[in-house]
Amino acid sequence: STDQTRESSSNRDEWLRFADRLHDEVPFDHPNVWLSWLEANPQFQPAIFERRDGDGELTAVLPLYRSGNELKAVTDEHLDYQGVLAASLEDAAELLREVIGYCAKKGLTLTLAKVAHGSLLHQALQHRRVRKVAWIQSRYWTLCPVGHYRLPKSRDLVPALPRSRRRSYRVSN
Repeated sequence: STDQTRESSSNRDEWLRFADRLHDEVPFDHPNVWLSWLEANPQFQPAIFERRDGDGELTAVLPLYRSGNELKAVTDEHLDYQGVLAASLEDAAELLREVIGYCAKKGLTLTLAKVAHGSLLHQALQHRRVRKVAWIQSRYWTLCPVGHYRLPKSRDLVPALPRSRRRSYRVSN
């Protein structure tokens, strides 16, 4: 339930203990990384979301910060990886679903700009619970197709592209 999700900025020791208990934790997800980033960037207002079980034990943490009417993943300005600390995929998905509900209630936009394919956060974004309450937009392809083209003697790339691709190439410029 949403009353188990809190926006917080002051449970540093508990977050560190929680991260140390997780065996599959990715180094960039560790609170040492995102807390250091927050300390180095005091212009950002932390919005750290937590999920707890019925006994009050921490089960998931999602580090975000506020920028106007937007919640963004902590470290998004500097690291090409963002994640969620969670005891399980279910906990990660439920926390994410609750954060989306919080954003909807407060009129905020949630932006997770650099989610690594296959990460726990990526898996949570694909979870059925999250897909029921949110439309997920991806800016980049996860799989990048590669094509081979013969370059003409002029070494100009555009004439080497199939006619159907030339317009896209010129528009992208």
